[in-house]
Amino acid sequence: MSGHTLSGTDTEGDGKAVPENPNAKIVDPYLKQKRTVNWNQELIESQVGLVLGVGGVGSTVAMNLVRMGFRKVFLIDRDIVDDHNLNRQILYKKEHVGKPKVFCAAEALQAHNYRTELVPLHIDAVAQWQQVVQCARQSTCVFNGIDFGDYWDYAVSSLCRKLGIPHALGGTDPITGHAVFYDFFAERHGPCALCLAEPKHREVLARILPEHILDLPTLHGIIPKDDQYRKGGSVVWACGAGADIMVGMVIDHILHMETVTGRPTPTRIFFNMLSWELEKYTLEPLQTCEFCRQTQSGAFVPPADTAPAVNPLPK
Repeated sequence: MSGHTLSGTDTEGDGKAVPENPNAKIVDPYLKQKRTVNWNQELIESQVGLVLGVGGVGSTVAMNLVRMGFRKVFLIDRDIVDDHNLNRQILYKKEHVGKPKVFCAAEALQAHNYRTELVPLHIDAVAQWQQVVQCARQSTCVFNGIDFGDYWDYAVSSLCRKLGIPHALGGTDPITGHAVFYDFFAERHGPCALCLAEPKHREVLARILPEHILDLPTLHGIIPKDDQYRKGGSVVWACGAGADIMVGMVIDHILHMETVTGRPTPTRIFFNMLSWELEKYTLEPLQTCEFCRQTQSGAFVPPADTAPAVNPLPK
């Protein structure tokens, strides 16, 4: 019976290492996904993803984008790898502890990378907001996994709404650690993050409206921090399953999968992995939403150095 050594080396039944095949060639790593319904590999390869936070959710999101064949992926995180990250943040190993996450993530992703340009940025996204803005200007979709609080999520939603790019946000439930919630927001139709909430600090929202969001040099001192999510727990399967849901929502939208299902991409998904109940909602924008009122018209015009955000589906 074949097995594996503790180091992960492939072995034959006698315990000897299986020699590498010098004639092995990678012909088309995307063959299987090209065979899926309504897939458009050319469109996928034109995408530029911005991953905000490469923790439990973001590390799996980044792996998905690279393995699908995105043209470019920005990785933004200010943290270093800690020992408690190793149980659920799939890109990190023991020798990464104490090192910046983004550089370790980029290093780990190269083993799965066939064509994607990786841009790791070890920065504080709140304090260095303008760098986030510049990355978002080059991106065709955004994945928000930074745990800073609701007003950070509103700021990212305002930014994406202004630029007209789809984005998703979410994470694990900080109370149980076994549930995940994810929100998807299209370019300039449907609700935004602000439509799903009732924020108390209207004076904060006034400073991060779409009309202002591109010009703010920093969000430090503007948006409050919520440490609740830092206090909670999470498990590897919740992070992984949730990240896959997040990516699936965005990719389904990019590939116009609603033409196959006849249903729009859900706005919110809540998956409880204790009761194994999944709830999903498709919501409408609020008529009173300040973000939507400012950005409800107009279509996304992608940056000059990127391919069109929407291409015809393959026949």
